[in-house]
Amino acid sequence: GLRSPDGLIRTRAGAALAVWHSPELWPVFREALARPEASIRALAAEGLGKLSGDEADRLLRAALADPEHTMRAAAAAALAGRHDPDTLAALRGALADPAPSVRMSAATVLARGGDPQASRLLTGMLADPNESIRMQATEAVGHLGLPHTVSAVRPLLRDRNPYVRIYAGEALARLGEPEGRRRLLGALADPRPTVALYAEEALS
Repeated sequence: GLRSPDGLIRTRAGAALAVWHSPELWPVFREALARPEASIRALAAEGLGKLSGDEADRLLRAALADPEHTMRAAAAAALAGRHDPDTLAALRGALADPAPSVRMSAATVLARGGDPQASRLLTGMLADPNESIRMQATEAVGHLGLPHTVSAVRPLLRDRNPYVRIYAGEALARLGEPEGRRRLLGALADPRPTVALYAEEALS
């Protein structure tokens, strides 16, 4: 499938790698990581993240130097749960990546393990001018349960983007702040259906 002239078939083959995580597929993973399509390389990285062992770790660390930021972000996310010195050093290096999505992935993985530098970076991203980055950072600190971020998240309840406000409300609710739940309840009456739906999902 990866060698098919049909791009859709190649993409589906890559998606299958993200689900199948048998060590018997090592040759296929290596081939997928060498494909020119960044989307297929990223799906292979996702699959590698489900495999354990030095070879998987080595390939994912090498992928942090991929020319495409989508692949680097996927590789960083796939390294979650690995705590060996080489992997931690590679992820800390990714905190300086020029692409915000890569920094976000690396910071989220490291912050989950209690890395103070990563936690500070995530906190700083709460004020990023890019709305997508603010949303991702807010979601991350909420899921990670970083109590020191409450004062940085609270101003986002007044963010110009309604979805950032929803994520901020959810994060504060997860962090035990009653104001977060109140804001989510208020958003249920938003005239925009998608905003109300986001709020409902956050409350559930």
